[in-house]
Amino acid sequence: MDNLDLQLISLIYLLFTFPIIGGFLSLKWKMASVISSLADVVISIYLLFYPNVEGFFFIDEISKVFLIMNSSITFITMLYSQKYIRDGIVKERWYYFLFMLYSDALYGVITLNNLGLIWASLEASTALTVILVAYEKGEVTMEATWRYAVIVSMGVSIAFVSIILFYYGLHTLTLTSMIGRGTNSPLIVAASLLGILGFGTKAGIFPGYTWLPDAHTEAPATVSSSFSAVLVPAAAVVVFRIYQIAPFMEWYFLSLSAFSLLTASLMMARQRYFKRLFAYSTLENVNLGLIGLIVSQPLGALLLFLTHAFGKTGAFLSSGVYMEELRTKKIEDVEKRAGLSRPTNASLFLSSLAVTGTPPFGTFVGELLIFIKVSQISLPLLAVMLASAAIAFVSVNYNVTRMLKPKEERKYDGILGYISLASALISLIIGVVALEVIQ
Repeated sequence: MDNLDLQLISLIYLLFTFPIIGGFLSLKWKMASVISSLADVVISIYLLFYPNVEGFFFIDEISKVFLIMNSSITFITMLYSQKYIRDGIVKERWYYFLFMLYSDALYGVITLNNLGLIWASLEASTALTVILVAYEKGEVTMEATWRYAVIVSMGVSIAFVSIILFYYGLHTLTLTSMIGRGTNSPLIVAASLLGILGFGTKAGIFPGYTWLPDAHTEAPATVSSSFSAVLVPAAAVVVFRIYQIAPFMEWYFLSLSAFSLLTASLMMARQRYFKRLFAYSTLENVNLGLIGLIVSQPLGALLLFLTHAFGKTGAFLSSGVYMEELRTKKIEDVEKRAGLSRPTNASLFLSSLAVTGTPPFGTFVGELLIFIKVSQISLPLLAVMLASAAIAFVSVNYNVTRMLKPKEERKYDGILGYISLASALISLIIGVVALEVIQ
């Protein structure tokens, strides 16, 4: 092993080690979560400049972008949590401990080269986040947590059956050995169908996505942010890996993703709760990104995933401030009673533009590249995607505009508003830079 390989492997193991250390130290000192996640941000950026990895780990361009997403969003949410999180269903210190281990599990989903270990990491993320979803207690919260645990566990169980079938068909679970080897046989077809159904439950794909709006609405803003920004997109990448194993099923994957984003967009048109509105927006964005990967437009898909992560984090974190200060989750209550002043209302506005693909945000650049590619493949699919994007754009921005024109404006200039604003601005900066590079 040469020096370059040794450095690369060392960085990967450090990436997994820091969240564990940070989690345990947070039991006594909560700032450890911020420092350890910041260290992972630095490592994930360093890994961008190293060659791809194939071995125990499988790290390609997709994985590298998702490493930056996970480390960055964890850093932002942990920083936000310092002033936001109080004792809930468990003591505050256990929140940081569970969150950091959950973040570590997501690294496994993104980087491991074994479909069985990826499944185990995804299942671990579910087990670690059940308490986080229920953190704020309450009858409705507990019901949402129960739905999250049951539906996602069922999906992951179906995914496990899919893995067994893949093993019988291909005699390996090493991802790089499986990619492209799927044959048009009943066994592989069944494995693929169960794979997209099982892993798709966590990836926001119909019909298993019903847990997501409930969990996002009731979970703390920080947990909702990480779910939308990283967990759901990471599970979508696992679905893409299933597609790579059996690419002959392309139209099945495309059709289900297109139906998912269309139904999610239609549901957005009738939402009364702002966090629930953003949750359905996640379903729309992630399925758009998945379609981009399937039609071989990775640049557009990764731009969409990356900038959506920061934009949606800004949206949920600013929503958290609204809920804390105004004690409501309803759009109508904010409109008819009281809203918040800058910087939080500015963060909410910019975040809504970011997640709906408004130029020059990075989501616009990513969606544009995907639309251009799809136009060369299928006009009916393009029509569904454009209609869905239009419905989502109107639904989110109309409702957010209502929240920005309240009868009374309550002054709020706390640090939480600035953190959410910074996250939204990152989405804008990436878009401006991407437009300059593409031109």
